[in-house]
Amino acid sequence: MIPVEEAQRRILEGARRLGVEVLPARAALGRVLAASVVAPRAFPEGAVSAMDGYAVAAASIEANTPYRVSAMAPAGGVPQALATGTVVRIFTGALLPPGADAVIIQENADVDGDRVSFRRGALPGDHVRPAGQDLRAGAVALCEGQRLTAGALMLSASVDAVELLVAQAPRVAFLCTGDELRDPGAPHAPGLIAESNTPGLEALARAVGARVSPSRRVEDSLSRTIETLEALLADHDVVFTVGGASVGDRDHVRPALLALGAEIDVSKVRLKPGKPVMHARLGSKRVIGLPGNPASALVTFALFAVPLLRALQGDRRVHAPALRVALAAPARATEDRVVAAIGALEAGGFSPHGNQASGAMTALAASDGFVLLPMVSGQVQSGTLVSFIAWPA
Repeated sequence: MIPVEEAQRRILEGARRLGVEVLPARAALGRVLAASVVAPRAFPEGAVSAMDGYAVAAASIEANTPYRVSAMAPAGGVPQALATGTVVRIFTGALLPPGADAVIIQENADVDGDRVSFRRGALPGDHVRPAGQDLRAGAVALCEGQRLTAGALMLSASVDAVELLVAQAPRVAFLCTGDELRDPGAPHAPGLIAESNTPGLEALARAVGARVSPSRRVEDSLSRTIETLEALLADHDVVFTVGGASVGDRDHVRPALLALGAEIDVSKVRLKPGKPVMHARLGSKRVIGLPGNPASALVTFALFAVPLLRALQGDRRVHAPALRVALAAPARATEDRVVAAIGALEAGGFSPHGNQASGAMTALAASDGFVLLPMVSGQVQSGTLVSFIAWPA
């Protein structure tokens, strides 16, 4: 068995961005930028008012003294200069008139016809957003390798970047193995179970930008496993097998990979659940063999597959930052493997689910992610700080 960090290092070795394509910005949510976006002008382009109120020359304003309102400055217009001894009615987002250096908010103003007095004076810069406060002309607005969030798309629109160069989405497929599997919704029969891993695994893959093909299923047959793996690898960048990655008589993924000429560089990891995770290379193609138990499959996908998929998109943040949280209840660890304890974030910290069995679907449904417990004998006590990893969403 190798440590979790060593398995991650081996899987990420040589992982590079697959290619690029141009997308409309409105269709690029969740994709990774392949080229930085530069601001063509300052943002804001000129000093603007941050509030509705009155544009003034701060040094000339005295409290409780009436001033003539000489003009109005609405957002979207070009204001006339501020006349000496007057003020200008101004609205949020409007350019500051030449000669003005502050805004007094309307809540501090008393209006009498075309004159207004103020309950207090002003300082230069009050309620003004200076030119270039958010971005200077020529500054990088969005960085290569940045994953595009809703906020990033708003920024791209503000700098008129309506098309974006993004990384191509990795093409991935899932291959489930096992004679005992049936499709969800298919007639139940003794000894058969609904194949429940791929709905969750495919969702995680899509959440990190992969293009997911419909999952395939293969019976416990070496020849059929070889045939199906070969066909999937021809059309995909990464194939994830689910189940059959151990060393039992009916576990055919490893011998199938070897028959295809694959190089296997990860086969057992010091992790519970998830020890029999596997990684193999066939030229530029990758195969990650995931355990068949649901908790094992989801944990190993989050730890090993998600970073690989991010790296294949040139994501500058391959590993999502682990949040340090306190255990809200004791959790059982083991001295020979890192334990991934599934549970939920609550006000008191992280609460491990009461059922940590690797087949516990109810625990997965109620969880936000998992924490990694140190390799120690016995329980890790409540209050201990541990690393929390959220399910990608």
